[in-house]
Amino acid sequence: MRVTIESLRKKQSPGQCYNCQEFFHHSRLCTRHPMCMKCAGPHRSRECPNPKDTPPKCLHCNGPHTANFTGCPKNPANRRTFSEAPENAWADPGIIAKIKVPPTPAVEPNPNPATQFIPRPVQLASNANPPTQEVFFKQMSQMIWNAAGIKNKINQLKYFFLDWKPDILALQETHLNPGDRLKFPNYSSYRTDRLTHRGGGTAILIRNSIDHHPTPIASTTFENTTIELHLPDSTPITISSIYRPPHGSISTLELNNIFNSNSKCIAVGDFNAKHRAWSSGTWNSNGTIIHDYICNNNLILLAHCEPTHFPNHSNNPSNLDFGILKNFSSGDANSINALSSDHNPVSFEIDINVNLPAISKIIKTTNWSKFKQIMSTSLPGNPNIQNIKDIGEAITKLNSAILTAINLASI
Repeated sequence: MRVTIESLRKKQSPGQCYNCQEFFHHSRLCTRHPMCMKCAGPHRSRECPNPKDTPPKCLHCNGPHTANFTGCPKNPANRRTFSEAPENAWADPGIIAKIKVPPTPAVEPNPNPATQFIPRPVQLASNANPPTQEVFFKQMSQMIWNAAGIKNKINQLKYFFLDWKPDILALQETHLNPGDRLKFPNYSSYRTDRLTHRGGGTAILIRNSIDHHPTPIASTTFENTTIELHLPDSTPITISSIYRPPHGSISTLELNNIFNSNSKCIAVGDFNAKHRAWSSGTWNSNGTIIHDYICNNNLILLAHCEPTHFPNHSNNPSNLDFGILKNFSSGDANSINALSSDHNPVSFEIDINVNLPAISKIIKTTNWSKFKQIMSTSLPGNPNIQNIKDIGEAITKLNSAILTAINLASI
């Protein structure tokens, strides 16, 4: 008798949810509205009202096949691989543009943008020169992602950069060793690898065209990678990517080292902290510590309203990935269903030109009658809105007025 032994043929396509038909998460943990695999309708596949002989329609590409067809051009497994970059492509954006996908033709603007803010004035095409800092930072696009190990996800991240073009990407749980490479065209990378045992690690990827320098900050209760931005006619801004392991308590003294480094600071990452203020129905001791620290230091929480963490072995999603802002009063957070990890990437759009006046007091309770009175006097009448720009300005003024009124009405 002859026995042939072959290596396990692993599944090549990414995991797909059979509730919403999107990729990179399981239907058992999905909180989105159901979509039909057969006809792309807004109902569960097993409840499809169409006859069995009805031609299928793909939810992703509108093609004549079901949404789980592995040959679908929108399936991440069917995206092309990257060619090897020329030797000097890292320093010359014009060279790397030649091996990228040709620029797509202009399309109509999306009537449902991902955020409530005005589209950024300059969008990077694959063959365009990076805009100046002054244009870039009218509004900053920053993203965070707990990768749960990034070595095998480099190609995914390359396409993510092409699709979203973030100014800054903060990474957590990189699981990198000092000898591993983390390089992307037109971006500078800074890392803090965990050297004591496996796991952990943080990193920041930032566009080369943005003036900055690394500012290492020592900490023992959380891991961090920190840089400082220098913008034209602007106060320096500290940007920190934070990962706090699930066990132990976070030190507010070490948080002070980050938020006292500059008058403007942005700390984002996976804090492993749960509180009802940002994670519905759940809390832990570190969530209470973070919540009190934000309130006591007049900081701003920037978090998405839906869960960002979907554990592989439990049905208890939560919001662990958020941002904390110092002296900023305008921002928006959105969870993105992309990349393979038990954490969704989170996108932050932050208006760096809107400052929050520092108020040195502890927020305990809010007088809502006083809040209503302040709001009624600070926003008289309806704003005059003629175009999209006016909508963005009205939203910014409303956010600033609400935050100011809460601070003034709280004791």
